[in-house]
Amino acid sequence: MRGLFPTLALALALAPGLAVQPAAAAVRTLEIQIANLAETGAFYEAIGGTGPAPSTATARVSFDTGAAAYSELQHDSTLYRFDGAFRPYLGFEVTIGDVVLATAPSLNANESLYVADGIADRSSDFIDLFRVGSQTPVDLGGGATLGLIELTAYDYDHTIFSGTEPPDLAALLALDDYGYFQIRVGTPSGEVRLETPDTADRGNLSFSEITSEVPLPAGLPLLLAGLGGLGWIAGRRRGAA
Repeated sequence: MRGLFPTLALALALAPGLAVQPAAAAVRTLEIQIANLAETGAFYEAIGGTGPAPSTATARVSFDTGAAAYSELQHDSTLYRFDGAFRPYLGFEVTIGDVVLATAPSLNANESLYVADGIADRSSDFIDLFRVGSQTPVDLGGGATLGLIELTAYDYDHTIFSGTEPPDLAALLALDDYGYFQIRVGTPSGEVRLETPDTADRGNLSFSEITSEVPLPAGLPLLLAGLGGLGWIAGRRRGAA
């Protein structure tokens, strides 16, 4: 009986740590390096930058792979035939020099990650496309309003995406036909832009995925300590016997 009470005490101490923890969202963050940018008008000054406008930028988009799409898989029967669905993002921001532009929260298809494919319905569709963007105005101060941020990459090999699944890095790296990026900002004197050339090829965009260390389960350190304590108690009982 002497060893029973310490064992019960340890079990009670372990109970909170061993409680079932809510499952973490399957959040993924893509980072896109953007090259060959040029401004139209005094864009960089309008967004609060100083000096000449950089020719490069970095975009980041985070999304939950388990989140429901804003729309069912849609079929486009036009010349550029594809199937696609709008998905919410958790965050979308672009860093240009010393300025960070964040889009509006993803509440509908106007602020979304859009994935289209050429194979979902087994038809003759031929475009594979990835687009993330926001068309919701954001006040930047000083009379400037962010009107549009849009990043697009696609190809024509109809082998990349399933429109019902989130994009993976391998699929994005294979989009080698076209890459385009643009930002439009309204000012009191008119619209200013930062964008890649309209004839941009895929070399203007470079995709990577940001990974973070997986945290230990909340109860793991407590569990290990408890197992050690149980082993110590068992050893003492064997010695006493």
